[in-house]
Amino acid sequence: QFRGRAVSAVMLGLAVATVIGVPVSTWIGQSLGWRSAYWTVVVITVAAAATIAAFVPHSPGDHTASISRELRALRKPEVQFAFATGMVGFGGMFAMYSYIAPTVTKVTHLSQGWIPVFLFVFGLGAVAGTWLGGRASDWSLAKAIALALAAMAALLALFYLASPYPVPALVVVFLVELAAAVLAITLTIRLMDAAGDAQMIGAALNHSSLNTANGLGALLGSIVISAGHGYRAPSLVGVGLALGGLLIFAASILHSRRQRAVAQ
Repeated sequence: QFRGRAVSAVMLGLAVATVIGVPVSTWIGQSLGWRSAYWTVVVITVAAAATIAAFVPHSPGDHTASISRELRALRKPEVQFAFATGMVGFGGMFAMYSYIAPTVTKVTHLSQGWIPVFLFVFGLGAVAGTWLGGRASDWSLAKAIALALAAMAALLALFYLASPYPVPALVVVFLVELAAAVLAITLTIRLMDAAGDAQMIGAALNHSSLNTANGLGALLGSIVISAGHGYRAPSLVGVGLALGGLLIFAASILHSRRQRAVAQ
């Protein structure tokens, strides 16, 4: 009954890390040079690994699990649809986010010191969206995914209009990431459901789809910038990607209904 909230509780750590880590590392890089940010990550990683080894209790593995069982999940159309939904739909957010720094300085016309502020607000959106995503998943998983994708498309279009204005731009950045975080949580559960007993690959595929979305959104954003359309244009690319993800998800719902009809 509260599976979505359980998943969001685990993922909340990643969201909090976004709030703290991204703006702080940006500030460190600006103040002490870009290499210092990477050395800070190294120190934190070593400390985290030592803490896990010292305090996290041992948990026995699933002896029935196998690589072949996990990989068989990749053949399922539901898994493929869910992966494609995340890869394309989540790419909409990354098309905008990948170029947030030059957007702040060249479109909103703020100093570089404002970049960590935008990243911090973005991280707050991740925290709020992760919390909300768990509850939305427990309410209705399919509706939550569809609403998150539709909201992301609308908000990215709004960011195109709001980006020249500091306060509206900050508000929309928060809301874009809130919708994206809801999508990330709900797609995690969707993939785990679709994978069946291959839960490990189901959970891992969500991150794979989001990382692929990162590259796809940044790539397409760079193409429109290189074509001379400016730093606002990637947001419109993001609108197209979010709507594309929504269409893929709609196709997955239709496929599932047809499969159930055939089974009956």
